Amino acid sequence: MEIKTFSPKQAEILRFAYNDDETLICDGAVRSGKTIVMSFAFVLWAMTNFDRTNFAICGKTVSNAERNILRPFLQIEGMPFTLQYKISTRMLTVKCGEKENYFYLFGGKDESSYALIQGLTLAGVLFDEVALMPQSFVDQAIARTLSFSNAKIWFNCNPESPNHWFYKEWITNEERKYKHLHFLMRDNPILTEKEIQRAESLFTGVFYERYILGRWVRAEGIIFPEFANNPQKWVINAEDVPKTFRTVEVGLDIGGNGSAYAMTCTGQGYDGIQYRLKAEKRQADEMNMEDIERFVNEFCGECEEKYNVRIDMINCDHVAVIVNTINDNTKYRAGLCYKPPLEDRVFLYSKLFASGKIKFVDGMCDDLIDEMQNLVFDEKSDRPIPLDDGSMQIDTYDSACYSESSYWHYIEV
Repeated sequence: MEIKTFSPKQAEILRFAYNDDETLICDGAVRSGKTIVMSFAFVLWAMTNFDRTNFAICGKTVSNAERNILRPFLQIEGMPFTLQYKISTRMLTVKCGEKENYFYLFGGKDESSYALIQGLTLAGVLFDEVALMPQSFVDQAIARTLSFSNAKIWFNCNPESPNHWFYKEWITNEERKYKHLHFLMRDNPILTEKEIQRAESLFTGVFYERYILGRWVRAEGIIFPEFANNPQKWVINAEDVPKTFRTVEVGLDIGGNGSAYAMTCTGQGYDGIQYRLKAEKRQADEMNMEDIERFVNEFCGECEEKYNVRIDMINCDHVAVIVNTINDNTKYRAGLCYKPPLEDRVFLYSKLFASGKIKFVDGMCDDLIDEMQNLVFDEKSDRPIPLDDGSMQIDTYDSACYSESSYWHYIEV
């Protein structure tokens, strides 16, 4: 990658490196070109003003910092520095002539992360994805810069809820003094119109508001409004289902008081589409262990016969006795599944709907379609997660998430 021309907004980041402002906040859309230029400007500022001094580059995790900041930065052509990164120490050494400075990579993933940075003296900190970090970590990192009168703090993030601590403590706090740059994808000069339109098509609802328009908005109302209004757009006939799949797996959500046992069978298509082949729930208060065995056998047997497939795995909710019962008393193989974070489920499904990478077989997924039409955000939570207070059932939706949990992180949209 070679940076030859900056957009006006990107040029403002570079100006921050040479002015008297102490804090920069860049927020806004995804792929808007803020991260790579901020990384370059951060190192350029450090090498211009300091020698043999410590700095910090912070991501949600160290791996995120390496992927989002370090790797793109190291690929910039014509860099006026000598760069050396040691994985063992998580430290980037930058040399420019006789000057040499040290950039430590840290991950701020939870409340305990602040301990990682205690004891260091830093002349500057770059926070990438700061809205995903706990306030304690950010405050501790900033406190490490207090002994430098010319220290600078660099913040970069995509918006979250307006109730988020960073939005309230920094962006809307009138007592704070900082330079604020709001980015949209059109501020990234390397994106073509086609690439922008492609990115815009991947988000809907609250995620479009946040990641495309760059707004700090609440997640409220119906979660999947387009699907709720017209589910037929994503429904196909059984005869249009592919004859072969990468894998066919079933998700099983375990019922409790007031909820249901639910199963969803998903075929992972070679075309990248997640095919919901069958989804069904049965009320928990009507089920004993023999009923559960019968439910599993009947559900999986019907899927195998109707679509001429073999069930590769039953991904179960975390109740070991159910897993053992299935393995001991049915021909199917079951295991405790990976349970994706609640907000990750909403985010992935939003993108699947937007990209057309999810289909429901007509007449076979009525319970699932009904639940997903009626899912609403929990307005008491700052995270974009479904309401789950017992006023509505989301068991079939959960089982659908489990049905693809074994390859969750590899689903392409």
